[in-house]
Amino acid sequence: TGGGGCFLGPEAAGPAAEVLTACGLDTEVVGETGELEERLWEKLVVNAAINPVTAVLRCTNGQLLRPEVQREWVVPVVQEASLVLALRHRALHGLGCGAHRRQPELFERLMDAVLWVARATRHNVSSMRADVERGRETEVRLITGHLLREGRRLGLDAAKALPHNARLLSLITQRESAALAAA
Repeated sequence: TGGGGCFLGPEAAGPAAEVLTACGLDTEVVGETGELEERLWEKLVVNAAINPVTAVLRCTNGQLLRPEVQREWVVPVVQEASLVLALRHRALHGLGCGAHRRQPELFERLMDAVLWVARATRHNVSSMRADVERGRETEVRLITGHLLREGRRLGLDAAKALPHNARLLSLITQRESAALAAA
């Protein structure tokens, strides 16, 4: 794990936060349900940028910090994810919310989060990489697949607007199929 914080919605404040904090977890109660949902999407993007890439490249999380890996793999995944999140924001808050101006800000914040987790877990082998190497089914459909489904729901052509994420989903599911066929 990345040692990141634990976020609770306002309805879980109080005793739950106290118990988690007493257990040594950095716990934060967020003010509104919308803020909690944003944190969950941020976590999904971090996982989408780290897990499938490390599985395809068969590298540790820390190797994602290499400039060429960031440029070719991590940055495009996060750029596409920031587009989806900006469109989500627009869909939730209306046309005048400035979603197109929000995407660069989202991209920077998401990249910071991805790089922070990659640094904090630099020696780790991601669970998706471990699953691929063991020939097991991965969580790629729940992570990258969810991002792609949300993009489609928002009117994006995933193959054109989210090609790097679509490619990662395809590569991982192909490896899963090959492993199942060989078993």
